[in-house]
Amino acid sequence: MQDFLNNLISLISARFSLFIEELGQVKDNLILVIFWGMGVLLFGTLGLISLSALFVVYMWPIIGLWSLLFITVIFWFSTALLIYKIWRVIDLDKLKLKNIVNELRLDREIFRSKEES
Repeated sequence: MQDFLNNLISLISARFSLFIEELGQVKDNLILVIFWGMGVLLFGTLGLISLSALFVVYMWPIIGLWSLLFITVIFWFSTALLIYKIWRVIDLDKLKLKNIVNELRLDREIFRSKEES
């Protein structure tokens, strides 16, 4: 019984350290993505504002208010595309801790098979 408890404690310790390491990697990657995303939003917004102003000024004598509608439709389409990409990341479970979940599932199966024996 003592060996079983020692093995259980060592297994829990190993799984916990794996969890902490994987969680640290996910945290680091998430922070990078957030900062890169902020830069993309900043520079992308400045670029789109400049390009939109240029387009409206250039096209105003030709099509008038239709130039604003055209830009609005392009922005809505771009927004829908980005929302789709975000949902793909969420749908493909790229934000989960896959390794630790798989290891814990294997541990549960091992303990269940020992209990049945």
